[in-house]
Amino acid sequence: MSQVIGYAVVDTAGALLHSSGVQQVDHIGEGTFHITFDTNVADACQIASIGDAGAQGWVSAYGGVVGPKVIEVVTGTYENGHAARKNRTFQLLLVK
Repeated sequence: MSQVIGYAVVDTAGALLHSSGVQQVDHIGEGTFHITFDTNVADACQIASIGDAGAQGWVSAYGGVVGPKVIEVVTGTYENGHAARKNRTFQLLLVK
């Protein structure tokens, strides 16, 4: 049976709005965030979505790239037909 092992709701500046199992959020650069959890999340399923109602853009989540407890989230928008990193509010859910 699947189990939620953590979640984070993060604003555009990298502030943690709601969470479970999160130690810290680092806003690395435009559209790039590192979320550190209190347990190994390298083999967890990462589910991410843009958090602003009506906001257009994209979000991707990557586990195990930075370290076993860190998920990298990249957010962005489309400008002139091209994808560009841009800070977006997002939601991240981890399931094992």
